[in-house]
Amino acid sequence: MHLTKNYFISMLCLCSLVSCAQPKKVDVSTQDSAFTIQTLIDINELKKYNNVFDFDHFKKDSVMLFRNFLKPYVDKNDIYAYHLYARTYDLSPFGLGTSKDAAIALSYYKKAAEQNLAIAEYLLFRTYRYYFMGVEPDAKKSLAYLRSAILHGNNELKSEAYSQLASIYDISQSDTFFNAIIKPNTDSTILYLKKSVNLNPKHTWAIDYLASMYEDKKMYNEAMDIYLKSDNEQSILKVARWLIEGKCVSKNVERGLKLIYPIAEQIQKEYPDNSYMGSINPVYELNNLYICKKLITKEQVGKYLIANWICN
Repeated sequence: MHLTKNYFISMLCLCSLVSCAQPKKVDVSTQDSAFTIQTLIDINELKKYNNVFDFDHFKKDSVMLFRNFLKPYVDKNDIYAYHLYARTYDLSPFGLGTSKDAAIALSYYKKAAEQNLAIAEYLLFRTYRYYFMGVEPDAKKSLAYLRSAILHGNNELKSEAYSQLASIYDISQSDTFFNAIIKPNTDSTILYLKKSVNLNPKHTWAIDYLASMYEDKKMYNEAMDIYLKSDNEQSILKVARWLIEGKCVSKNVERGLKLIYPIAEQIQKEYPDNSYMGSINPVYELNNLYICKKLITKEQVGKYLIANWICN
């Protein structure tokens, strides 16, 4: 009886240890919560391979190690591992790999996409759009993968995919790749850009794109409100110019200057040699506004005044 009891306790402890040792599944962060995918890959282990696909740190030996690390997870049909494993064969961006490698990469990307992995779907949208991995461009397949990525991806990925969908519908784009299956129109472009920005308010490219659409329609107040949400200083400087000149929106010199000053301060700190290459240089802009356009005073230019400034 005593032996049996000790045996039972020992087995209970062993089972507890085994349970603790079982790999813990974690959610793939790029998925929509309605289409959760879990992976067995230890995220801490994965961190060791963070720079594998970094152009500045790329080494083929590191890719081979990563591939070996992923193979047991692939053998267990881990969907996220399919995608990462495919990347270890997708080496053409680094000037390496063979057509056989590309075929293996494509097959595993597709295996992941078949299980609704959004990052694989988005990659395949680009693959069938831009002739990656030697595939024949296919507008129908490309668009289908993009729409799937929108459905299955998290907000950030949905936002990026919507911005791409917006450009597909943009009449002003000279690219006609998708024209056989969709009819471009400005309203759809604006609609999808709005969706993109709503999902990711920090998506600067989508913000500027949306604002430019309103600018093209001469809806300057709407464009101004959107440009002011951008992290792009050129967008802010454009609005400042509008406000000071009063041509596109109601004139408001003080508000325009409040937008310019912080950017001018930052530019002088970062580019003391005046090497800033932005299309609107805030320091030059202030001098143009004072000396050439006579829209602000010398006091308003302040410390940014350039002696012997020549108007173009």
